[in-house]
Amino acid sequence: MFRIGDFSKLAQISVRMLRHYDKLALIKPVKIDATTGYRYYEARQLEDVERIRELQSMGFSLKEIKWIFEQSDEKQALFLLYENRYQALKKEAEKLKEQMKRLKEAKPYFKHNQHYLVKVKTLPERRVLSLRKKIPNYNAEGVLWKKLYQKAAREKISFSKERLDCAIFHDASYLENWPDVEVQSVILDAEENLDFKKVPEQLVASITFSGSYEKMAVVTETFAKWIESNPYEIAGPMLNIYHVSKATEEDTEKWLTEACFQVKRRDE
Repeated sequence: MFRIGDFSKLAQISVRMLRHYDKLALIKPVKIDATTGYRYYEARQLEDVERIRELQSMGFSLKEIKWIFEQSDEKQALFLLYENRYQALKKEAEKLKEQMKRLKEAKPYFKHNQHYLVKVKTLPERRVLSLRKKIPNYNAEGVLWKKLYQKAAREKISFSKERLDCAIFHDASYLENWPDVEVQSVILDAEENLDFKKVPEQLVASITFSGSYEKMAVVTETFAKWIESNPYEIAGPMLNIYHVSKATEEDTEKWLTEACFQVKRRDE
């Protein structure tokens, strides 16, 4: 047998940790001298120390390891914890992957300290094919575009070569669920085609940005600061013009969006 100090050297683990294992009933000394209080261990217990070390490296807690040691069918108990741990790590890996993606998308902004340019311009009057509907959330906007393009195909409606695909957000405030969204695409001015509506010219403050829509929060912040220091006020719903979107380009870095805020001069 070995006294606790010698055993700690052989096991390459501190005396403090061995005492902790004893307290948890994970590895108990085979003998405690009644007179001196010295704790003694046997060589076979080195295997238990190594098993604990290996299981901890896989992420198991000492509480879980104790539960394994206490089961009559240790192999089955270990398998169950292995499976639970694997599934938990898989979910965590997916979460980390998504966080890495968001960091990658945000990196150019922080690296270059990008400032967006606000431009005041007039969108011309236009004839559009339009679809307006409440959708579950803003991410479901693609459903509206799909239905609009299907309608155009069924009724043989031709779009203008100078495309101006835009989405208008009609709610008076931001809604997490069931926002009122309209999608529009400019069509050819053909007399026989009566399935359209005219959109009058609009004065807008626009900000063009590339990449993921995750940047929208920075874009709206830029607009808010701009409108506080310029003689304009909000005059209508926000709209996005999609110059290059996920409908035609999978690479988010190549997306090009123009966020427009309908405005009017304060003195009007």
